[in-house]
Amino acid sequence: MRKASSAMAPRLLLAAALLALALPAAASAHARLLATSPADGSVLLRAPRQVTVTFDDTVRLGRGNAAVANDDGRSVLGAAVRVAGRAVRFPLRSGLPDGAYTVRWSIVSEDGHREEGVLAFAVGAGAARPVPALTASTGSQLLEAVLKAVYLLGALGGAGTAAFWLVGRAVLTGAAAHRLREAVAPQLFACLFAAFVGAGGLAQAAASGTRYALAFDVASIVSGLGAAAAALGARRPALVAVSAALAATLPAAAALGGHALDPGRLRLAEFPVDLLHLGAASVWFGGVLALLCVLPRATASPAARQAVARRFSNVALGSVVLLAATGVARALAELSSVGQLWSTSYGRLLIAKTALFVPLVAIGGLNRSLVEGGHGRLRRALRLELALLVAILAIAAFLTLQRPGVAAPRPAASHRSGARESTAHPRTPPARRAHPAPAAPG
Repeated sequence: MRKASSAMAPRLLLAAALLALALPAAASAHARLLATSPADGSVLLRAPRQVTVTFDDTVRLGRGNAAVANDDGRSVLGAAVRVAGRAVRFPLRSGLPDGAYTVRWSIVSEDGHREEGVLAFAVGAGAARPVPALTASTGSQLLEAVLKAVYLLGALGGAGTAAFWLVGRAVLTGAAAHRLREAVAPQLFACLFAAFVGAGGLAQAAASGTRYALAFDVASIVSGLGAAAAALGARRPALVAVSAALAATLPAAAALGGHALDPGRLRLAEFPVDLLHLGAASVWFGGVLALLCVLPRATASPAARQAVARRFSNVALGSVVLLAATGVARALAELSSVGQLWSTSYGRLLIAKTALFVPLVAIGGLNRSLVEGGHGRLRRALRLELALLVAILAIAAFLTLQRPGVAAPRPAASHRSGARESTAHPRTPPARRAHPAPAAPG
């Protein structure tokens, strides 16, 4: 019966993954551009006093806001650019002569997403439709993706190591339990230090005061304290428990800085799903890491190792099922159609992640049978499982930086827009005009 259920689990998880890719999702909202005044491409009879860029959520100023004359590139700002609620206002100098002008706006939403765009307008009857003289910057995602991957590896590894320690303590007793604690401390330190580096870099790169920056500021403090506690665990064994408790909280930072708390989302439903998804991933990843690096140092008894591995295998099976179920829920929340799987970068990365998840489940099932049989090839198979888990986490790091499918721009709106979107944080949708751009009075 146990072998039949083990063989059935990969099939059920594969079906769940395919279901997640097939079903549509509900719409969501981000800090979207609603309108600009004047509209991009407008030809005005008189120069406006200011340019207003309005969004659907509270925003903060980013870097690179400017307003220039197209002919000589000189600034035409009459005062500092400021934010008033959901609008960014560009006060212009009075008495601007006839000609073409370009405004570049740069904002940061509360969840740390960056967006830039440009718009152009002309002053003077009969003027030609203006072409923007500025461009939106195109920042690289690579550094942020690397920092996010380092954080995820450290945070999920640390939380999973703490869970593995709880499982091992329920099996081992006496001197073996003490050796388990001594073996857990170095892995907790390594994971928490990695989380500290990743969180500190993400917080430093984020706009100050945003929810995204605050989440990783707190995570860097927590991971730093946890790493220090793990390092002192050899002298004060009680600090290992403190380090494990701090490590268990770290996956929450990724959820706090993610899409689930964006405006317009079902926060009471999506945020708990995010937490469960990250928690399940922690148990799986950190547990496999501990089976390879902690358990051999904790006990030399093959029987004791098999007992711990068998107990953890049961916990890991539950975490895999939970991971697949919450993954379905996350996919439903982020995609609005099947076509977005290949038409958006978010969907293509989701396909890559799913393509690795399916063989990973199969390898996990194989490892479970090896644990039950006490087979000597288990360690080699665990290395392969760990390698696939690391690859999935790396893809997830890039995935969190992409614009979800439900926030993808409509082709018609994108065609009408003159804004060029920055790729510094591509989850934010591109600029979109609320009305066409024929000649209009000032």
